[in-house]
Amino acid sequence: MRASKYVESPGPRVILSSRDNPQWHGFSLQVTSTPESYESFATRFDHYWMAVIVSGQNAARLRRGREERVVTFSAGSFCAYPAGQHWDHVRWDGQPVESIGIYLDLNQLKFIDVLYEQRPRLEATFCSSTDPGIIAIAASMRHELETGCLSGRVFAESLSLALAARVDALGGGSARMQYQGRHRLSAASARRTTEYIETFLDDEISIGDLARLMQLSASRFAVCFRHTFGMPVHRYILSRRIARAVVMLRTRSAGIAEIAQCCGFSSQSHFTETFRRFLGITPRRYRDRVE
Repeated sequence: MRASKYVESPGPRVILSSRDNPQWHGFSLQVTSTPESYESFATRFDHYWMAVIVSGQNAARLRRGREERVVTFSAGSFCAYPAGQHWDHVRWDGQPVESIGIYLDLNQLKFIDVLYEQRPRLEATFCSSTDPGIIAIAASMRHELETGCLSGRVFAESLSLALAARVDALGGGSARMQYQGRHRLSAASARRTTEYIETFLDDEISIGDLARLMQLSASRFAVCFRHTFGMPVHRYILSRRIARAVVMLRTRSAGIAEIAQCCGFSSQSHFTETFRRFLGITPRRYRDRVE
């Protein structure tokens, strides 16, 4: 969000920003705390922008020309605006509010243009709305960033793609995906996909790479993959990494850190946390049991 004029009183405080973590590969986001009273002028958005309210309640008085409206925000609500200028002056009054601001710049998701006609049409305006899907995705994005982006590129991309699709669907756009024809990958396509994943399991795997392999848009590939394998792309990849780790723990004397690296985990701690989440036991204890 860029403002041509800006009044500090004292203004929002940034708690968390994706700009500080180069491992984040999704939409840019900031978690901010806005004081109980604050105002700004001539705010212009360079691309689609939304804010999800985490805590607090506030009323924003928006003025554009002679038109003025008051919008109330509370925990669990969100607002979203297409690119452009939507008000000349805004003033917030009420309780301090913590929010997650997300910049839905589709150009950040390089794979989104595989089939341009299937891009999410981010055109709808939401002054103050509620949607459990939007809230859950934004919370997952924040958690992933807070924990150091341990789940990898494909997870951040998946969350960003899901958010854009959800916003588009709420606005009546193309993300409702009334696809003609099959909703699953063919047997040959499924085999090529799994072979690619197994080959590059120790590396970063992008939804864009997989979608291009199938000559599908990322959105359609994600839908077809889930219908074919019964789970999202990122969870399937995690399950295959855990499966490889189990084999290595049983058959090799490599250290835990080396196994984590060979299985594509960003760190030993991420490997241990994910292994425990899948199997209910740490890798070290698992190895001790099978030796």
